[in-house]
Amino acid sequence: MSIFETLNDDVLGLILLLIYPRDALHLSMTCRAAYTYALPRALSEVVLFGPTHLAAFCCFLSAKLTGRAQHLRALTIHARRPKSSDDCVVLNDTSDSDSMCRVLSHAVNLRLVAIHDAEDLALSTPALFDGLSSLSGLIDVSFYKAGIRTLEFMTKWSSRPRRVKIHTSSGSANVELLTLDRIPWDYLPRSVEALSLVDGHSLSLKLGMSPRDWPLTRSLELGGIMHIYALSLAFPNVAHLRILLGFQFVPSGIPGYVWRELDHVEYRVPEKRHLGTLITYQPAFDRLPVRRLTLERQPSRNGDSEPLLPLGGISPVVLVLYIRSEPCRLLAGEMEDLRFLQLMLVHEGQIRLEATQCHVMGFLSDTQLSYVSVFSGAPLIGLAISVNGYAINVMWELRPKPGPTHGTSHRYVTSGSVWSLLQNLKYPSTDRRSSRSQKEGGFIVNCSTPLDPDDAVGSLSVEQRTRLTSRTRDPYPAGPITKNRWGSW
Repeated sequence: MSIFETLNDDVLGLILLLIYPRDALHLSMTCRAAYTYALPRALSEVVLFGPTHLAAFCCFLSAKLTGRAQHLRALTIHARRPKSSDDCVVLNDTSDSDSMCRVLSHAVNLRLVAIHDAEDLALSTPALFDGLSSLSGLIDVSFYKAGIRTLEFMTKWSSRPRRVKIHTSSGSANVELLTLDRIPWDYLPRSVEALSLVDGHSLSLKLGMSPRDWPLTRSLELGGIMHIYALSLAFPNVAHLRILLGFQFVPSGIPGYVWRELDHVEYRVPEKRHLGTLITYQPAFDRLPVRRLTLERQPSRNGDSEPLLPLGGISPVVLVLYIRSEPCRLLAGEMEDLRFLQLMLVHEGQIRLEATQCHVMGFLSDTQLSYVSVFSGAPLIGLAISVNGYAINVMWELRPKPGPTHGTSHRYVTSGSVWSLLQNLKYPSTDRRSSRSQKEGGFIVNCSTPLDPDDAVGSLSVEQRTRLTSRTRDPYPAGPITKNRWGSW
């Protein structure tokens, strides 16, 4: 009896679930028993590169079509396989297209499909999309380098995916590329809950004033130049907005927005060049009722202009700010609703580790620490500082108190700018236990516990978390903020 047969089915299933598909493939080659149990895990997530890989995969599944294709759950197809560092081979062989279509029609448990160089595949292997159109259980669909022909296949699909990604980009000269103003919106399924629209050409998105909308869409990722009012009409119930790749709102001249449930905005836009001119995009945040804001600006490497981190008139409750060592102007207004601030300091080099902690005061530049003074007047009740994703604990130092009693007093050991901000904290949170290892004072990085931006209130007490729910202009449910609840922000 093999070791696989001695284990309970639930234990064996958990072990196989923790194994990577590539490792499960190697495990299936060790013995017959391992082949029986590990092969389904190896076929659960498949990545194909180029025509040779695609043909071999179709031949393997066709040998036992009904027994193998049903294990396929996630499929990623690349039309180009790397031949060298700069050269690629395009998948233009259609000899195995019928086999691929037949295989996909039996993959009834397929839930995720990601197609790279989608327009090239749509022109060379249309049978691939025909096979996908027959599936009714697709949940996550991603098209990279999509074109006009790519999205035409969405009209034939019987599935109603909940997550859709449409990324356009430049390709070969003989391919008619897709721009976001030419997307067949009428065929975008209304079941979409998370939508990603990234236009590599930064062309304008023209949704028009069509009465059709997508009320189930809660997460929206945008890249390009788009009309904010048209977007708010098309996706009225968006709660999480992520902005990237040179996104810019186009003013519509119509007062008011429909985004009444917008809660979290991520703005991570690098500066880009167009015909040698440096282009900077500023978001229109002043009228968006954002409760949590994540802001990051990539600096200009050529020094043509000083990058900006604009906040405008927005006043979030939670602000996550990525700060680099390069000079940058922070445009912050009166943030009367700000309660929790997280500064993500980005250090370009590696931090030297000493056991589980390291002293990083020398890595923090005066430019980075100067951002703290901007928020000195904010009514904060929580502060988190991290370097390269690792949390920093503000140290306490025990010093003898002058006088006959010779008592002890606590004092913050930190820079002047951080100290000015800590004085305004209503509930300063520190870790006194870490003072045992203190030698020079300053910042200590706990390298064993990376700080997640979506879980930044772990050090706050229940009373402090409860106060984070208070806001002047919008009523929010009171009560302690748990990890899952905070993650939804």
